[in-house]
Amino acid sequence: MAIYRPKPIYSALDKHVIRALAGLLAGSPEPEHSSANLAPDMLLLSDKQAQELLDLLGQLIATKEFRQKSAFVEEVLKGTDTSELNAKNLYLDGRKLAGKKRVMASAQWANYLARLGKPTHGHWRQSVAPMEFEYFESMEWKLLSSLSLNSRVSSILFELVKSHERDVLDAIETESGAKPVPTAYGVSTNFIANLESLYSSNDTHHAVPSSRVASILTIMIDFGVLFTTRDWSVAGTMSVIAGCFVSATT
Repeated sequence: MAIYRPKPIYSALDKHVIRALAGLLAGSPEPEHSSANLAPDMLLLSDKQAQELLDLLGQLIATKEFRQKSAFVEEVLKGTDTSELNAKNLYLDGRKLAGKKRVMASAQWANYLARLGKPTHGHWRQSVAPMEFEYFESMEWKLLSSLSLNSRVSSILFELVKSHERDVLDAIETESGAKPVPTAYGVSTNFIANLESLYSSNDTHHAVPSSRVASILTIMIDFGVLFTTRDWSVAGTMSVIAGCFVSATT
C-alpha cells in the first residue's frame, strides 16, 4: 500500500518549539565524543538556551490545541465507554479544525479505531486491518524525512520510536493498557519542572537527558499529523505513545 506524503499542520509556535528542540538534539555529542564529565545521554544547555526552552514550552502547554491532542491520545487508550466517546468527539473536532468534513462521523471513527487495532465498545465495526508496526515505521520515517531536520536528529527519533514497539502495541491492544502510559501533557510539564529546578541553581550550564528532548520533539512532530487522514492519525497516535514511553524510561 502506497504511503501518501504527510501534510502536517503546525502553528507558528509549534514550528518554533520543533526548531529549538531539534537544534539542541543536533548539537548533542556523539557517545564516543562526549565529555568525560558529561554522561553520553546528556545535553548541556546554557542559561539562555534553558530560558528560551522554558518560555516556549510554557506557552505550548497552555494552548488549547496541545491539551486537546494530549487528551485525545490519553482517552483513546483508556478503553472505557466514556473515554471512547470523549476521544471520538476530540477526533471529529480535530478533523473539523483541519478542514475535514464531518460526514459519516461514526464510520470515520470506527475506521480509525480498527486501523489502530484498538478494541472498541461502539457498534460500528469495519473490515479494516490494523496497521502493522513495520508499515507504521515506514510512515514515521516518511514524516521525519519530509521535514527539514538534521539527518542525525531524524535517525535518533526514528530509532527511539522503533525501540518502543512492544510498549506501543501493548498500550493499544489491551482494554486498559498493559501498563500506564504517560501523557504528552504530563511528560512536558515534568520536563519543564526539572528544567526550572536546574535553571534556578547557580550553575551557568544545565545538563538534561537528550532522550527527554527527543521525547517531546517526537510528540510535537507527530501531533502535526493527528486528524489529517485516517492512516496519518493512526501513525501519529502510535508515535506519540512511543514518545511518551521514551520519557518515562529515561
